[in-house]
Amino acid sequence: MELSIQDIEMLMTISRLSLTEEEKETYRQELSQRASFVARLREAEGADEDCLPPPASLDTLREDQVGESLPRELLLRSAPVCEGEFFSVPRALEEL
Repeated sequence: MELSIQDIEMLMTISRLSLTEEEKETYRQELSQRASFVARLREAEGADEDCLPPPASLDTLREDQVGESLPRELLLRSAPVCEGEFFSVPRALEEL
């Protein structure tokens, strides 16, 4: 599948990109190659068949079982940083 410069310019507009004429041509060639490859994959024998195995049946799941936990003191001793009875981890989100 061969893409045109107009196709690339449409993608630029949708993506809000700014490309030079040289970059447009480079992207046109690269995306044309990828589109051709995808088209060949679609034509391949068996392409319409489901390649993935069926999902595991829900009947095969086991019931949750409550068991003994490791001692808290042992876990806290192996932690890099702890505060009292809790693990201390770096803040992942900023406060609003």
